[in-house]
Amino acid sequence: MVAGSVGGNETWAEQVRSRAGMYVGSTRSPGLSHIVYELVNNSIDQFLIDRATSVSVRFAGDMVEVLDDGPGLPFDQMSESGGRNLVESFCTTLRDARSVDDHAPHIHLSSLGAGLAPVAALAAELDIVSVRGSVCWQQMFNCGVPGPLTVLDPGPIEHGTRVRYTIDREIFEPGVSFDRRTIRTRLFEAAHLFPGLRVGVDSEAFYSSSGLADLAPLLLPPRFAPATTSANGRHEDVQLDFVAVDGPASQRFVGEGTVLSWVNGSAMVEHGHHVSGIRDVLAEREWWPSLVLAHVVMHSPEFAGPTRGRLNAPHVREAVAQILRDHLPQREQ
Repeated sequence: MVAGSVGGNETWAEQVRSRAGMYVGSTRSPGLSHIVYELVNNSIDQFLIDRATSVSVRFAGDMVEVLDDGPGLPFDQMSESGGRNLVESFCTTLRDARSVDDHAPHIHLSSLGAGLAPVAALAAELDIVSVRGSVCWQQMFNCGVPGPLTVLDPGPIEHGTRVRYTIDREIFEPGVSFDRRTIRTRLFEAAHLFPGLRVGVDSEAFYSSSGLADLAPLLLPPRFAPATTSANGRHEDVQLDFVAVDGPASQRFVGEGTVLSWVNGSAMVEHGHHVSGIRDVLAEREWWPSLVLAHVVMHSPEFAGPTRGRLNAPHVREAVAQILRDHLPQREQ
């Protein structure tokens, strides 16, 4: 679906603007948080294919800036239909592709995954500056309407991509602003879901070399003395980061055990087939940890449930179980 192709006289941008909650979940702070996550998603995609090492988020009133050190966006390439560069196409087209350059897996820091076009349509101004090769490109979008593509010399950044989103007060309710605390928490978590990625939020910087193994101790009560077991591996297109925490019976602070799980960066509050595979292996070992953290990265996940909080991918159950059988250390009986 391309801008201007919606039924009747309604353009694509007008459709998004009249149904904003359908695309970003809310016209209050959660919707603004989702917009920030959409912008960060694209940077983490580049990290996963070794094209970027960092992403930072900076707030300034009604504006949020997302900056990465990736290879730049394809302003220098034309869409298949012609007449528009690829970035303009991404920002004005509802796409079925998983990511802006069609690689997979694609990251979702929230469960919606609407893409860049709704972000552009719901912006008073979306200002994109990107260095690709030796050229610094800029294009702005106002309420989804693209402005001219220009070349900046000199450019305001030396490499990577800078996106500035300004809240559209015609869409978002009066007094609503970015929920910095919630966004900070989510990006702190993202630094542990994607070990090696450098994440900045205003003046703070987050980094984890060990992923969930670094996150698990931060979720435990004070003075809890955990015994932690980790496993990381891949089976076909499924990558798993797994951490389990044991403690003395007196320290089983979560009863029969708690599981926290993510798929491609999105929290799965209802879990799904990946957690079923974990439970299969735990049952085989007669092992019931107090806390389990698990993050699966895969191609083309399908989410189910009213909030898309459950992974519906039956083949992942056996893939995850096989990874754990291959990579979990032997346990003393």
